[in-house]
Amino acid sequence: MKQFNSQNILFCILITMLGIIANVLNTVVDRIALSFGQQAVMAGLYISVYATGSLISVTLSSALADVIGKRSVIVAALSFMLLGILLLVLREGFALTLVSLFFIGFGFGPSEAMSSALLNDENPLQASRWMNISQAGFSLGSILAPILTMAYLSMGRPFHEVFLICGIAFALIFIRILQKSKGRIIWPKGNINMPLHMFTVLKSRKFRLYALMIFCYLGYESVAPPYIKQLFIQADQPENLAAFMISLFWTSMIVSRLMGTLLANKELPAIKVFTSIVIVGILLLVFARTTALRVAGVILFGFGCGPVWPMLLVLAVREFPQRSGSAIGVMMICSTTGISVFPFLIGTLVNNLTVTFSLCAVLGLLVLATAFKASWFRVEKSG
Repeated sequence: MKQFNSQNILFCILITMLGIIANVLNTVVDRIALSFGQQAVMAGLYISVYATGSLISVTLSSALADVIGKRSVIVAALSFMLLGILLLVLREGFALTLVSLFFIGFGFGPSEAMSSALLNDENPLQASRWMNISQAGFSLGSILAPILTMAYLSMGRPFHEVFLICGIAFALIFIRILQKSKGRIIWPKGNINMPLHMFTVLKSRKFRLYALMIFCYLGYESVAPPYIKQLFIQADQPENLAAFMISLFWTSMIVSRLMGTLLANKELPAIKVFTSIVIVGILLLVFARTTALRVAGVILFGFGCGPVWPMLLVLAVREFPQRSGSAIGVMMICSTTGISVFPFLIGTLVNNLTVTFSLCAVLGLLVLATAFKASWFRVEKSG
């Protein structure tokens, strides 16, 4: 039992580190662009490249994990992440930077998805407990990353050293997983058939609504951290304060996620309420003329985002309780697609922060409308 619990903690630590590195990237991605003589708004390009790597790897690993096991996928994914971090630290040019971010994303997606799946598989009677612990860890990592990153950079250190520190932490986790998974790492031999049967869950109309909602939701959640920072800098606020807004955003998410644990079987009504709060927060960010009101907008934005993603996963699994792996896999793909598309589409391309956040509000309205549609559909079926 002690070893079993220590493995749970190990994977929770891994998910915490994933929250850290994702938000280290959100914090310094504008500096990456500036280092190549580009405008800060080009941050969306780098985030999209990173997310595209995650999208591709999640698509491949969801089927592969059923053949070679989730631990094997995590080990392989962490190998790609470590390679990507090494290439980013070397910083040999623009093209190699894009490749490095792609590799980091390629490792990130399966590491998060399969670690969450393992916590569910190995704790069937306490799955909710360990999922909440792991997601709290992810959010905590997301809060600490901007603060610690800016503190380190304020000492005059280059931003790529922050990735080096993260790489060392991931290497230690990688080694520990290998030690604790001895005999349970299965490498592929010969030709492996990887059917994509998981996509048959999309035959369900209700599931398609959930997939659309999580796609649109990740649009505004993924844009929020880096572009909230830029919005405050554009308003002549210090970079340290602007970076702190990312931490404030994630702190608000933790609070509402804790509230979400009390809303079992009330997911759709809760999604409507929390998404409405998101829209109000975005409107404050766009139209407020004082720093205090913009800070309130950040708080409401994060608070409204908090429980929506896990609630959508709960709804998806509830639709296919015997195929939870396929349901989570497809929802993760839709999530990652949103992260891949929207930062570049509504961030980099529009090149206007007011328009960017206005489009985030539109995505929030789409999520809200789809939630009402899902509720009506449930009423129609039950009648």
